[in-house]
Amino acid sequence: MPRAEATVDLAIVGAGLAGLTAALTAAELGLETVVVERMASGGQVLNVEAVGNFPGFPRGIAGYELGPLVQEQAEAAGAQFVMDSVLALARQGDQWEVACADRTLAARTVVLAAGSAFRGAGRSGLAGPRRVALCLVRWAALRRQGRLRCGRRRFRAG
Repeated sequence: MPRAEATVDLAIVGAGLAGLTAALTAAELGLETVVVERMASGGQVLNVEAVGNFPGFPRGIAGYELGPLVQEQAEAAGAQFVMDSVLALARQGDQWEVACADRTLAARTVVLAAGSAFRGAGRSGLAGPRRVALCLVRWAALRRQGRLRCGRRRFRAG
């Protein structure tokens, strides 16, 4: 694995809303932040027709509009974005080496926010129901610690 030239404070793997929000917050706090994404920023939210109850959008917003807006805000705060695929993570002393297809990054901390493919709980390696269906995507669900209110079994990881 080639050596990275410089060490950043934070490397974030994945640019879905979780990765973008982490990047925005970290960069605003003054951390040198790099986000590695292999596809477009926004992740699964790009496929959502309307995201309701997201702060700042009282009438909702299309997912394909939200992802790029959050990336723009993170970039304005100082986060850097790299289009690449992460192949491996390795601990090297007090830092992490993030091996990508085209480069190697070094970071003091790594956030894994790489969840761009929908998979049921049974395929995630976590104990729980074999089938998980989301009935509604709302920001409020995060504030309620993931409780979805659709009258069916619920599954929460994290």
